[in-house]
Amino acid sequence: MSTFIDKNLSLPEVLVTFRAQGGAAGRPLSQAAMAAAVGVSLRQYQRWERGQSRPRAAQLKQITDFVTRRAEPDVEGHSAGVSRTEFSLLQAEVERLRGELERLRAAATA
Repeated sequence: MSTFIDKNLSLPEVLVTFRAQGGAAGRPLSQAAMAAAVGVSLRQYQRWERGQSRPRAAQLKQITDFVTRRAEPDVEGHSAGVSRTEFSLLQAEVERLRGELERLRAAATA
């Protein structure tokens, strides 16, 4: 399997990559499943993947929470269809998204 998340990817690229490789047992997630998981319409989620719009701070938090839950190891130390290397890269991406969330919050209150 290829590298899961490259730190140089844009948010749309991260969403597409995660969705393609982040499903349980290595199965891809549909756009509809991702949209439902983060609480937005399919159309809105598709706009994010195309780079036509960006998630608001609360939506970005929903995405990072979902990505984190999908990658957390179960009681036996296995994650939802991702290898340990992929899990480490995913954790780094979640941290990057959290940083972006904080920047968005700061900008919204400025």
